[in-house]
Amino acid sequence: SGSGTGASFVLLWGVHSVTVTGGGAGYAPVPTVEASGGGGSGFAGTVTLTDDANQGPFNLGFDFPFYGVDYSTFRICSNGFVSFVSTSTNYTNSALPSTGAPLAGAFLLWDDLTPDGTVHYYNDGTRMIVQYTDWGNYAGGSSYTMQMHLYPNGTIEYHYLTMTGTLNSATVGIQNETGTDGLTTAFNTAYAHDNLAVRFASLPQWLTISPTSGSLAAGASMNVDVTFDGTGLCGSQFLADIHVLSNDPLNADV
Repeated sequence: SGSGTGASFVLLWGVHSVTVTGGGAGYAPVPTVEASGGGGSGFAGTVTLTDDANQGPFNLGFDFPFYGVDYSTFRICSNGFVSFVSTSTNYTNSALPSTGAPLAGAFLLWDDLTPDGTVHYYNDGTRMIVQYTDWGNYAGGSSYTMQMHLYPNGTIEYHYLTMTGTLNSATVGIQNETGTDGLTTAFNTAYAHDNLAVRFASLPQWLTISPTSGSLAAGASMNVDVTFDGTGLCGSQFLADIHVLSNDPLNADV
């Protein structure tokens, strides 16, 4: 469930070479217990998925902001993705965004996967973790053990512990509830590998304007303060346009 308006996401970092200590690139232990309770922290569940299946909704334990919409539940598909609204079992992956792809989705490894292993979820009090263990591929000869971490601030992390077999036929990325905005990290290319970690995060608000509205008499002027704040930004150059809208028939947008 959820409501809200648009927002943008950015692929903040993808770590291709990680020194592993005790089980992977930020990999978290997930208890294999049945779900107990319906919210809060410290609850877990085992999800039974057959081939091309989608189960849920499951409680997140917090409101998760995703492209401007707050979601409190999620669904898990056997074909390597989590959605906040979609019951799709689509196994034909595509680049993102796409209205033909499962909507409001986080695509850990979207492909024609097979339920050779197990799936669990776990709220550890700080995040929701979804884990596929020894998951297979329809092409055969594959085994994937991987996690998705969902944080209350909207950050998403993908953690790939062991990835063997077919790795060049999947989609890794995210997209919004209308299929009109999204990010393709990888599409039908050998991207995911052992001990890879990928993080998606919304950019912090780095430009503010004050005042944002007002009225002036003919010939009058007003100062507008524009503030730039680079706190939390990754990168060296950011671009933005400032539009001044008015009822001027000749210059309504300056």
